[in-house]
Amino acid sequence: MAKRKQDEAQTENQTADTAPTNGPTGRQITVQGLVFDVPDIYSEGHPLTALEANALNQMRSENLRNNFANAVKKAREAFDKENPELKEQPLTDDIVEGLKRQFAEYAEKYQFSVRTAASPVDPVEREAHKIAKSMLDEKLKAKGVKKADLAEGKYDELVAALLEKSPGIREEAKRRVAMVKEAATGGIEDLLSDVTAPAAEAAE
Repeated sequence: MAKRKQDEAQTENQTADTAPTNGPTGRQITVQGLVFDVPDIYSEGHPLTALEANALNQMRSENLRNNFANAVKKAREAFDKENPELKEQPLTDDIVEGLKRQFAEYAEKYQFSVRTAASPVDPVEREAHKIAKSMLDEKLKAKGVKKADLAEGKYDELVAALLEKSPGIREEAKRRVAMVKEAATGGIEDLLSDVTAPAAEAAE
């Protein structure tokens, strides 16, 4: 029994790697259940090396591609709907040129935005994000603002800011996770009480 609990604890730690959590002078990451401080080495106006500039340009290109994909998809769907006989055929030159102009305008105005991890692995961090989003949704609803009305990345930025400003959210998340874990562990032990005992006797 002790060996099994030890294995379960080790497995939980191994899956508890999380994306960075912002702090005042750096951020924290959780690796194998341990929290490490990662100081920020970049700041506004920091001179970039060739490798750093290439990494940022690559990230920008990928973000532009992902963000503009929906515009191309809609153009494709509209073309196919209006020209069913040309479905699967290349878009017309006029449509392609229009998309390229639209993309150029979007790329010119594009700026990086603050984003949080989409799906935190650590159960406490995941619960904290859930609580923060619920609180934010209530405030937005009270102000008559929809999530879709916010600028790209603004919602995630607000969630991150709320978590940073209100440390009590993570404390509440920790309490909830611990409570659920304790209840689940007790329930499993009760369910397996009649199953594990005969196995132990057979092993003897």
